[in-house]
Amino acid sequence: MPTAKPIQTLKHLSMTLRGPVSGWVIAGIFIAVTGFAPPVWIARLVHYVAAPPDVRRLFPLALDVRVAIVLLGIAIIVGDVLYRSRHPRTAQPGRGGTRRIADNPPSPGDWLESSPRTETASVADDLRKREAFPLSSEPGRSGPPRLSIVVLPFANVGGDPEQEYFVDGVTESLTTDLSRIPGAFVIAHNSAFTYKGKSVDARQIGRELGVRYVMEGSVQSVGSRIRVNAQLIDAETGAHLWAERFDKQRADLFDMQDEITARLARTIGIELVAAEGRRAERERPGNMDAVDLAMRGWAIINRPPSLDDARRARAHFEAALRLDDGNVDALVGLAESYALEGRSFVSRDLSEQIRAAEAATAKALRTAPNNALAHYVRASVLYLMRAPARALRECELAIGLDQNLALAHAYAGFMKLLLGRPEETEAHVAAAIRLSPRDPQLSRWYFYLGVSDVYLGRVDKAAELLQKAVELNPNHNLSHFFLAAALALGSREIEAAQACAAGQRLDPTFSVAKFRDLAPSNNAVFLAQRERVYDGMRKAGVPEG
Repeated sequence: MPTAKPIQTLKHLSMTLRGPVSGWVIAGIFIAVTGFAPPVWIARLVHYVAAPPDVRRLFPLALDVRVAIVLLGIAIIVGDVLYRSRHPRTAQPGRGGTRRIADNPPSPGDWLESSPRTETASVADDLRKREAFPLSSEPGRSGPPRLSIVVLPFANVGGDPEQEYFVDGVTESLTTDLSRIPGAFVIAHNSAFTYKGKSVDARQIGRELGVRYVMEGSVQSVGSRIRVNAQLIDAETGAHLWAERFDKQRADLFDMQDEITARLARTIGIELVAAEGRRAERERPGNMDAVDLAMRGWAIINRPPSLDDARRARAHFEAALRLDDGNVDALVGLAESYALEGRSFVSRDLSEQIRAAEAATAKALRTAPNNALAHYVRASVLYLMRAPARALRECELAIGLDQNLALAHAYAGFMKLLLGRPEETEAHVAAAIRLSPRDPQLSRWYFYLGVSDVYLGRVDKAAELLQKAVELNPNHNLSHFFLAAALALGSREIEAAQACAAGQRLDPTFSVAKFRDLAPSNNAVFLAQRERVYDGMRKAGVPEG
């Protein structure tokens, strides 16, 4: 299309100007330019606005009014810039029940409260509520709020002016994506951009903005590739908590920007929760509140899944709910811990755990209906209830609320396998891996890919993928049993027997009959394809009953 390039250029220009330019600046520019109009235009303007006759008679003697118009426009521009630097906006609502602190933030004891409501609150409404909802790091303590962070402008290594808007766009998009983390407080990009090009110690930035964490990074163009460096810093100590570097093939700039920010946002969210969990254990091990306990639980859940971790996390979520039975993060985490145990086929009381998990997700979604993670966890619960079609709809709802939620993308692919469509699984899981290529749940995603290939009869490829799943998380019993089945179906009997033995060490009670009885779907195509798995497990040495 011949108009595509001009439209893309306008988008780039809009992205560049959106932060620093306000309506008043544009008005000032318009007025200043108007002052350069020819004298006859200004004379006609005065005539058409029906100025008093005395003014019209005097006007030819005062054509230097053009100078005044130019100066007025300049004054508006300068005044707006000075005003915005000293009196920025106070608050700006984020998405998903969190708030993004915009421009110059209030003092640490005067932060706005995260809210589950979905409608956009006005600035005036937020200001009225500041006194009613002061938030600090813990009740009765001063200091920055938990999960408070500023994303500093990423550095444009090399200084290529054509890449500047792209680098700034990464910073702005990352700020927006982080604001979706439940309970997060993210300094808006307008305030963050006041540090652009400056070398300022992270601890000073933390004190000035009232945040616990500082995110910084750089983007460098290297031939046909883009290299991204990012670091997460503790603003209290200056310690580096996490760092990552990765390269991307140069492609459509907006696609690259979306992929980079989604990848960073998921990882940073996990690291922030882990850091807050460690801080709570270090600073107040015997005095954790509900938020502390919920974050400790999620820090455990965010590791590669295991049965022991699911139960340890559940203890934290249950303790949090004893202190605050409406804590959404604890409710969602409790349900996820039950789902993790249920998926392992070693649940102590599956029906009771399903009931408790369903009640927890229902309560969480009544409080926060637009919480994408809650919809994803509800999909996990529906899987245990053998309702994959409903689970797929929950995944789609979650993705609609947060298109970067990699967990929901992968799980949608798994649900399609259960609905007799394993050929569609790979695309969904590939999207999840693209969004979060180092995710703690990566072993499960390779498991989904391997299982779909077993169902499709591609046993050699399945064995390769399931071996990756086992290497990433050797504590998942089903990965071993499916690997054993794939190897046996591929006539690799010795390796199959070894994989079966590894699975039995994790779950001595596993059998073909048990696996058959707990089939998570009654779809005819799925059940027919599943016969191949039973046959492979028998050949590998899995007991029949």
